[in-house]
Amino acid sequence: MSSVHDYTKRRKKQSKISLIIGSVIGTAVILILLGFFVAQRVSPNKNAACALYSNVADLNLTYIGEAIGSDVRVTYFLQGPERGETVVLLPGMGRGADDFRELAVALNNAGYRTVAIQPRGIGRSGPIVTNPTYDQFADDVALVLNDIPGGIPGGRVHVLGYEFGNRVARMFAVKYSERVRSLILLACGGQKVSSLSHTKTSKNTQSGSDAPKSIPDGQSLGVSIKKASSAKAPATLSLAVTKKIDSFFRNLATKTVETDQDVTLSGMIAIFAYWLSPSEREHYVKHAFFAPMSKVPYYWITGWYRDTGWMQEQLDVKHSSSSAIWVSGGSAPMLILQGEYDAAAPIENGTYMKETYLDRVTLGVVPDAGHAMLAEQPAFICNHVISYLGQYPIDSD
Repeated sequence: MSSVHDYTKRRKKQSKISLIIGSVIGTAVILILLGFFVAQRVSPNKNAACALYSNVADLNLTYIGEAIGSDVRVTYFLQGPERGETVVLLPGMGRGADDFRELAVALNNAGYRTVAIQPRGIGRSGPIVTNPTYDQFADDVALVLNDIPGGIPGGRVHVLGYEFGNRVARMFAVKYSERVRSLILLACGGQKVSSLSHTKTSKNTQSGSDAPKSIPDGQSLGVSIKKASSAKAPATLSLAVTKKIDSFFRNLATKTVETDQDVTLSGMIAIFAYWLSPSEREHYVKHAFFAPMSKVPYYWITGWYRDTGWMQEQLDVKHSSSSAIWVSGGSAPMLILQGEYDAAAPIENGTYMKETYLDRVTLGVVPDAGHAMLAEQPAFICNHVISYLGQYPIDSD
């Protein structure tokens, strides 16, 4: 009996050892396969001109900063080589810095460091203001650049502005000309352009503006916003202000739907109409921002920040008196890319800039693209931006 008992104990012990060994081997195999899969997912495609965003790791994010001034806080996303030339990225009206997901990766892979700035009213950036100026937004950019750890290699930057951001980029280049090596303007607009004749644009949006119509003359929202302390996060909008912003967009949407048969202008208002379902909003977004052959990605149906859009939109009312201040973009060379089917910022905007600043402007047309060109033709834009930057290197310290 004793021998049988000993045999049984040995068998149980051997079974446990075998089970442990099998578990270890199985776990190791799983980890190896998982590691291979993750590597395939997050490793950027060095051969691709514009690597597609698929994972946070693709962004090679090195720093998320908050530049704090006396009455403002601005969040920014710093990524790429520490000593690479710096490219500032300024998003469009009511949009956030994540619109540069593909472009930032491409620039990083090409050796550039990117600083994508989050506009006021998005995340922790703020506060929004009721009487904004381009000068104020240019100061926000300067605040961020002064906050970057280690400073700016070479002391100067390239500034890329998309849509509304193109105006801020030009204002920055006027006010801080010594800090700008080159400008890149995507969907350039905002200045008054006469005698527009581009047949692919809506007859109701050929005003040279790249944003919705402004508050009608004589109409006032009558709101005030308390400034945030530098030691605190920006103040949250009061319920009264929120209701007035809602009312503003509802009234404007109703008015433009009645007058804009091509739904281009009303589409620009509908993006902030959160009472519409995504499927209803998609119809307007498609007509207002995308070329006929383009598909609308879901993050363009959503991904809009109403309070930021409301604040930025107010500057449209000042075009006639303020555009002359920033329209030149200082003295820096400029690359301007306009969408072939852009109804909000027609090609004539770029043509005007080329004719006015002949020696400084390089003008290109993005094929099969509307106002949402970053989402429609990312590879085309990445290739041309990187090629252009190579023509204007920044001398290192």
